[in-house]
Amino acid sequence: MRTKVFVDSTYYYYNNLTGPGKRADGDVPTCYAHSSEGAILAAANLQILLGAGKKQVEVIKTLTDENDAQQTVLKDAQQDGDSEAASVKIVGYSIAVIDENNVTVNLAFTTPDGFGGLYKNTFKMTWSKGDWKAVIPADGKSEVEEISSITNAGMVSWIL
Repeated sequence: MRTKVFVDSTYYYYNNLTGPGKRADGDVPTCYAHSSEGAILAAANLQILLGAGKKQVEVIKTLTDENDAQQTVLKDAQQDGDSEAASVKIVGYSIAVIDENNVTVNLAFTTPDGFGGLYKNTFKMTWSKGDWKAVIPADGKSEVEEISSITNAGMVSWIL
């Protein structure tokens, strides 16, 4: 069962069977199970922590796969510093398993900060160095789009 944990002024999702098993670099949760649920929680926590706007460099370094795009995004985060918080609430998800080490996780979320709307963010997740990591696209941009409903986007509701 998923629960929400509040630690050091930030919350993240937790499941006692699939992780995260520990935190590194302060608020950054790591050590997810090598399972679909582990990948879903890793993507959800990346979405939540990036939205929190704090410790962006540590979040990116810890929760994304090492590639050229990661280096570019890290450089930008180091120059820009922490960003303004944009609270998000995850309300749905879907997962497509490519193979045992690669999945695509889609997360539906709302922004209770007054922006309105329902959005979907797509994460390509890979099992790397004993944990799930998000693969940053070559252009460095997230794959966020507005959706009409969770059901129409082929997702199921996020239940805590």
